This record gives sequence, C-alpha cells and structure tokens, in this order.
Amino acid sequence: MLHLAQVTVDRHSHCWHLQVLMTSFPGQSWQRNPVTLPFANLENWAEGALVLVETDETQQIQSLKNGVDWLLTIVPSPDQTSGETAATKLLEKERQRVESWRQEMAAKNLELTRQKIELEAHRQQLQEWEDDLQGQKQDGSRH
Repeated sequence: MLHLAQVTVDRHSHCWHLQVLMTSFPGQSWQRNPVTLPFANLENWAEGALVLVETDETQQIQSLKNGVDWLLTIVPSPDQTSGETAATKLLEKERQRVESWRQEMAAKNLELTRQKIELEAHRQQLQEWEDDLQGQKQDGSRH
C-alpha cells in the first residue's frame, strides 16, 4: 500500500512515528486514512517531513522516499496551467463562502445593535414611568 505521511516525534517517549495523511487503496483514489506507523528514523528524516511510504499487508515499511518531490510532480505549477486549476476554483469558492458568511454576520450584528437600542429605549421609558409613579405616590402620601 502507498501512503503519504508526516514524520512525527512523541515528545514523552522520544519515539518516531509516521502519521499517515492519505492512503492509496488498490483500485481506488487517495483517501484520508488516520493511521500511525512506528518508525525508527533510520534514514534520519527531519520531524515534520512529508514522506511517501510503501507498506506490505502487515503495515511493515517497504520503502520510504521524499513526499514533497512526489507532490510537486502531481500538483501543476502556475506556468503549466492555462486558466484556473481545481485548487484556484476551490479557493475562490471558499472566498465567496467566507464573504457571504461575513456579510451575514454583519447583518446579524446590525440587527442585534438595533434590538439593543430598542431595549435601552424601553428600559429608559420604564424607568421614567417608575419615577413618575414613585413621585405620584409620594405626592399622594403628603396630602
């Protein structure tokens, strides 16, 4: 099986691991596969390095190579593409979603501010009525 993984170190046990990010299952495309593989770091990989790992059926590491090099071969560079890539389309869609969310939050904030002002006006009106009633009560007790 082929995995894209990141080299990690457990700070407590000082053990090296490969945190699998994606796995290529036979006959299928790449899928998320949150698996951790033990790793002796025999080839002195740096913590955080992306690696391409080939394992056998028992998850024993068969080969290990630089994952960044492999990623760069499958991700088109801007000079290789004409027009928008799927990534730029996704990014634009996310920007639009965030902008829509921002506008929705601004509208909700405006509505909450309006309601707060109304409540404050009602509170002041009630305070005035209470003061008037208190004054009338004191005037009535004097007579």
